[in-house]
Amino acid sequence: MPVFAFVVFKDEHEKARLLKLIKAGLFKSRIGTALYYFLNKKRFGKETDRINAGPDMEIVSAEMPFPASLLSSFDTSHIGNIIKRIGNKKGWEKCFLPGDVCDLPGLGQFSSKTIDVGIIFKSLLIPLLNIISKSREIKLEDIETTIISGENMSELLAIVSQLEPYIKYINVAAENKKAAENELSGFCSDTGLSAFISSDYKSVLRNSELIINLDKEINLNNYKIKPNSIIINLSIADNSKMQGDFTVINGLLYSFKNDLYSRLGKEICRCFDKDELTNILMAIKAGLLDRSSGDNDEVSCGCDYSLQFVENVNRVFRSCGGSITGLLGRRGIIN
Repeated sequence: MPVFAFVVFKDEHEKARLLKLIKAGLFKSRIGTALYYFLNKKRFGKETDRINAGPDMEIVSAEMPFPASLLSSFDTSHIGNIIKRIGNKKGWEKCFLPGDVCDLPGLGQFSSKTIDVGIIFKSLLIPLLNIISKSREIKLEDIETTIISGENMSELLAIVSQLEPYIKYINVAAENKKAAENELSGFCSDTGLSAFISSDYKSVLRNSELIINLDKEINLNNYKIKPNSIIINLSIADNSKMQGDFTVINGLLYSFKNDLYSRLGKEICRCFDKDELTNILMAIKAGLLDRSSGDNDEVSCGCDYSLQFVENVNRVFRSCGGSITGLLGRRGIIN
C-alpha cells in the first residue's frame, strides 16, 4: 500500500531541544547538522498520525523536532538528504514539505510546486466553461470558439474531445495545418464535429469570442481580439502585458469539501495551506505524481497530455466534492 508523508514542524511556541545551541549556529554546517540528527534521531520524521486516504492509500504526518523558522540554522541540503533516507527506510512513496521552506537549498524536491498544475487546469476546462457560461448567461454552442494549437497534436485532440459534447463547430488555428487535420480528421468523422482548421491566425481570431490557447510561443498582441472575448491560456505563454478589452484566464483555484481536509489532522492543516493540500491530494488521487514538472512553471507544456488525465482529474474532482473557487488573470485573481 503506497504511503505519502507530509512533514510537519513543531509549533513556533514549542521549545526545541538544544534551542540555544541552534540559535548560536552550532549546527549550521553539514557536520553540525549531522550531529543534531544523531542527538535527535528518534524525533526526526516521527510518524504522529496515519490516515486512510482512500483505496490502498495512506497518508502519514511526520514530525520534525523543531519549528520551521529554525530550518535556516541547519544545512538544509543535508536535512533534505536525511528526510530522503528516512522516507526510503519507512517506505514512503512520496514526501512533501510545506510552503516556503521548500525554497531553501536541497528542499525543493519535496515541494508541492513540482506538481504539474497545468494538467489540472487543462483537465478542468469544462467545469471552468460552465462557470463562464453561467456568469455571462451564454451557451457554449452559441459562441465562436477557436483553439490555438501548439506543437503537440495529442494535446489538441484531448482539448477538442472535452469540448465536443457541447459544440457542433470549432475553429482551430494551427501553424502546422496538415498535422492538425491529420490528428482531428478521424475524431471529427466519428463524432460529427465540424472543424475549420487554418494557419491564417489573423482571420480566424478576428471574430472569436472564446479563444483557448495551447501555443506557448504565440504573442496575441500581434492580433486583433474581439472586445469582451475570453482567452483561456492553457500554455506558459507570457500575456501579462497584453492590452485590450477582453478577459484572460491563466489558471484557476479549486477546493474539495471541507471534511477531506479535516481528516488529515490538525498538524498537517496547520503547516500546509489549503491550496497546497488541494493540489497534493489531487495529484495523489489522480495519479499525477509521475508527471511532476520538476520546476516552478505554473502551466506545463503538455508533453504527453491525453484524455486519461482528463478522466482521472475529473473523477477526483467529482468524488471529492470539488468546486472552482477563483480564476487567475493577467495580474492576479479575477474578481
